[in-house]
Amino acid sequence: MSRASNKARLAVARDDARSRLIERIKKAEEIKADDIRSPDDLAAAEEREKRWREYNSALLSRLFTADEYADEYSAARRSVHVVSDRYIDPSLSDLAGRLVNSINSQISTFRSIIERLELIDEGTAPEPQMETSESRALRLLAAIGDNTKNTDAPVFVAQLAPGLGLSEQEVNDAWQYLADKNLIRTYNLRFTARLNAHGVDVLETAKQSPNQPAPGFGPVTYNTINIHHMEGSSIQQAGSHSTQAQSATYGQQDFDDLKRALDLLEQNFEQLRLDAATAKSARAQIGTLKAQLINEPNPVILKEAGKTLRNVTEGVVGRLITTTVQPGIWQFVQDVLARLFH
Repeated sequence: MSRASNKARLAVARDDARSRLIERIKKAEEIKADDIRSPDDLAAAEEREKRWREYNSALLSRLFTADEYADEYSAARRSVHVVSDRYIDPSLSDLAGRLVNSINSQISTFRSIIERLELIDEGTAPEPQMETSESRALRLLAAIGDNTKNTDAPVFVAQLAPGLGLSEQEVNDAWQYLADKNLIRTYNLRFTARLNAHGVDVLETAKQSPNQPAPGFGPVTYNTINIHHMEGSSIQQAGSHSTQAQSATYGQQDFDDLKRALDLLEQNFEQLRLDAATAKSARAQIGTLKAQLINEPNPVILKEAGKTLRNVTEGVVGRLITTTVQPGIWQFVQDVLARLFH
């Protein structure tokens, strides 16, 4: 039974929940959405809003025993860049106004939750299963393999952290563990990696015998769930006391939209003006995604590469939407990556 199917209860003291939610409302002032004077100001404010919002979602998941209020909060977000912008070029003030409206909507939801705290029962959250450092390292090993399978370029492990649900420190520690075990090929630039032959062997053994821990690792359950005609969706499933590697498939329209978005990215790549390392990573992910689309795509590789590509281009693409003479191109790219790799 999922957390969302249970009635949410407070996992912390009611007064503690109230004070922490009020603190997050005050934090919204640091976004400075009311002081946008240029496209760069807008991009910076959007990035601050994103970090504020993601923290808020994580906080709500911790304050309550089910995702009811985290889901309510997520629904309060309003899009700054919309599909109709392809046809009507919005002004900077229009975009800034949308961002302000989105923040206000999220704050309003926070205030509504605060008002209802007296009606929410206190309860004890289920004791989380603590993931071991070995298990995190094995999941990182799989992600490195997925993201470098069709390219000669290494991957920055920090780019894999969001998709793995790990902090940057956790993913860096996992990288060090894999390096010490001689399971990855490392480079002069720290925290970049590719699998070496030993790493490939260990990963294959772990996948073939998921109930038997690989040497030096805890067990990992690999679940593949085939979903037909459920676009942009993901389902989680895991075995008892095991770490999960999540997989989902997409519809044909998703593949067609993704191919078009990748073509547009390649054709207009120089407009991104990425630094050398980021550009190399972005091109590697584009190559991985296009290779996957040639035949039957592996949904795990598709999702990890897509999330990495979105992470390294999101801010720049958002800025191009507001400054370029062809905003429709970048709006389409942003919409596809956001829809498929959220």
